[in-house]
Amino acid sequence: MYKKIFAFVWIFFFCFSVGVSAYYSPGTPNGFVNDFAELMSPEVSRNLATEVENFKKETQHEIAVVTVPDMRGDYIENFAEKLFREWGIGMKGLDNGVLLLISKQERQVRIEVGYGLEGILTDTQAMRVLHNFGKPYLKDDNYDQGIPAMVAEIEKIVKEEEAKPATVLAEKSINDYYWFNFICGFFLVVLIMVGIGGLTVVGKSKRYWIGGVWGVLVGLFGGLLSGDFLTTIGMILGIGGAGWLFDYIVSKKGWFQKGGGAGGSDYSSGGYSAGSSSSSSSASSSSSSSGSSSSFGGGSSGGGGASSSF
Repeated sequence: MYKKIFAFVWIFFFCFSVGVSAYYSPGTPNGFVNDFAELMSPEVSRNLATEVENFKKETQHEIAVVTVPDMRGDYIENFAEKLFREWGIGMKGLDNGVLLLISKQERQVRIEVGYGLEGILTDTQAMRVLHNFGKPYLKDDNYDQGIPAMVAEIEKIVKEEEAKPATVLAEKSINDYYWFNFICGFFLVVLIMVGIGGLTVVGKSKRYWIGGVWGVLVGLFGGLLSGDFLTTIGMILGIGGAGWLFDYIVSKKGWFQKGGGAGGSDYSSGGYSAGSSSSSSSASSSSSSSGSSSSFGGGSSGGGGASSSF
């Protein structure tokens, strides 16, 4: 019976991962402007490419403009983050890139901001760019004016913010992130304490769902901190499933039962025998296009920015 349950869980996770991973690579980048959906006229596209190239020479920041025909059912937030990572927009180590992504069929636009520019081009400013400089043109399919207008405003914001004294930027960063970091740190300590106490609780109980519920709550909290819907669902399912499996194993084996249980330890005899444990680690690698056709420096993004439909 349990084998069937495990098989069902793994099949569900597999189907879920396939269903949400709809990202596809639109192609190899050729400079900073890649109009795969052919939304702009050739002249506007060339002029825009020259503009962002000059912006990089002046500021060292990279702005990538990408249009795609469609996203094949993907969310624009996920698509933008994956594309940002694949191409490595921004300078490596500085993460000072910005991606302006437009999907023609879904009629959605997003500004994805690299780690290094999140304190300069904030989510609020990115949303203002989309609503004030993008949507008025994009809703009428006037991409030749809408896309350059958004790029020009992004460049303006970055230049103006960098021109401010360093103390002003530092104070702004502290005000923006102090309480967020404080709350995250507090709840992290609480979760660690709950987790340590939970090892004994789930081991003594014969109810396998306790660990699953605890895992779901931890996954929900972590997902909400990420601010991404797909990440939240994935963490709920992944950590919730791991918590249920852990609860099942320790409850079945009786590792924390009084008196030492099967496979447990007898502390009253003055010694104990430790079982073997195994750990697995996974590393995510970012792939970026290289070669003469790519002009990007290997930067990365943390999901900052804003999205909008038009």
